[in-house]
Amino acid sequence: MAKLYGSLEAGGTKFVCAVGDEKFQVVEKTQFPTTTPYETIDRTIEFFKRYEDQLAGIAIGSFGPIDVDPNSETYGFVTSTPKPHWSNIDLLGLIAKEFNVPFYFTTDVNSSAYGETLVRKGVKSLVYYTIGTGIGAGAIQNGEFIGGMGHTEAGHVYVPLHPNDVSNEFNGTCPFHRGCLEGLAAVTIYRTVNRTLNHSLNLRFKVTLCCDNIITLSVDDFTLFTHNVIVLKDLFTSIVVISFDTFLSRFHLACQHT
Repeated sequence: MAKLYGSLEAGGTKFVCAVGDEKFQVVEKTQFPTTTPYETIDRTIEFFKRYEDQLAGIAIGSFGPIDVDPNSETYGFVTSTPKPHWSNIDLLGLIAKEFNVPFYFTTDVNSSAYGETLVRKGVKSLVYYTIGTGIGAGAIQNGEFIGGMGHTEAGHVYVPLHPNDVSNEFNGTCPFHRGCLEGLAAVTIYRTVNRTLNHSLNLRFKVTLCCDNIITLSVDDFTLFTHNVIVLKDLFTSIVVISFDTFLSRFHLACQHT
């Protein structure tokens, strides 16, 4: 019986589960919304149980912050996350106790960054950004993840406020940091920006203004941040920004239904 490998992308918006073989051929893949921790984890276990006899291992790439230090008492936990109800959840432990196979646990962006090194011939060092429910970056240098006791947390760094933010006294949506990149430029910001607008505006103009503000603020905030990484260009072969076009199109779509 052929060996199969499990892969879980545990995202803040959805979980993506897959099994594949040693040639990276996907046998089955499914996804479902990230709801409450135990409901979501139960659905994950249910998927992998169908291949339990063939599984040689499972890798998890999770939204964070997470504890990636194997020597820590909370290794495998989602820690102080802005995602409601998910703080201090033993994501790895709750899944691993159901299977007798090795597990590897890292961030979702680290997983994607590693995948990029596999498909980009000759690339052994890169930084990978993703913009979605949150903002994150995975960094690989000479084929190894940068980190050890911790992991890169690129979303929760401070950036200079856009002049429109200053005039509107808007410091972002992050519950932990006022003025961090994720709180100013992640996908969920559109709801807050929309609420800060003048309610006397008619809906059509309000939506258009909301959309324009989001794109302007987010692009500026993200540009300010990436300057900090581009100065490290000599250390990295490639800087990959994933889903930026999708990120902007989601804003347009979301604002059309706001």
